[in-house]
Amino acid sequence: MIADETEKLVKGTYEKVPVVKGYFHQGKELPGILGLVPENMLEIEYREVCKGMMYCITFRKP
Repeated sequence: MIADETEKLVKGTYEKVPVVKGYFHQGKELPGILGLVPENMLEIEYREVCKGMMYCITFRKP
């Protein structure tokens, strides 16, 4: 399982917080998350949770 924040949370919250906004560069696209899952994995599923603020990718090894 892979879980992290969505772009919606980063742009809507983190980029506005003075303490952490320097870690997030405006205009820079997030990488294709599903591209990080190895090609040979099975039953890949992407879901957004927490009102679209987080994502969860599940998969299983062959």
